Amino acid sequence: MQDYKAENISVLGTSSGGNLALGMVPYINAGHGDTPMPGYIMAISPGTCVDTDEEWQRMLELDKKDVAIPAQYMKKAVEVMRHGDDSVPEYMIWLQKGDFTNCPKTTFIYGSDETLYACAPSFEAAMKKYKVDYKMIVGEGMFHCYPVFPICREGKEGWKMMIQLMKENT
Repeated sequence: MQDYKAENISVLGTSSGGNLALGMVPYINAGHGDTPMPGYIMAISPGTCVDTDEEWQRMLELDKKDVAIPAQYMKKAVEVMRHGDDSVPEYMIWLQKGDFTNCPKTTFIYGSDETLYACAPSFEAAMKKYKVDYKMIVGEGMFHCYPVFPICREGKEGWKMMIQLMKENT
């Protein structure tokens, strides 16, 4: 914060890191206002726990295609994230339930064949509820965090897109 204004800082996270990048917003809104909002967030395949039966059913369907994240793990993740502490705030378990007031421009990137994509509609609903300027990008036939695996043609395209979006929004 000494060298850059908050609006000139972009935060990018993949998987659990995508959850943490997005999770900054509800964290700040939960009484940590001394931390400024970044100017831009990119969440690639953000990991969050399943909250509704609808999300769970979508996740089970996607589980047939996902090569990285088993649907069952996302049920178990609630216990892992709580680590025996029931005082962990809900938004830290189910990020889609967080308060996204004053959320900066945000880009989500998912692969269509990953279990975590099951929560994308819930994130979209949250972004709309809080009137966030957001973009939802879905790589058709792609896997978990595909843009950070530029070893295949599609991954290379995702990598270039990710870099371009960061340049455009920073």
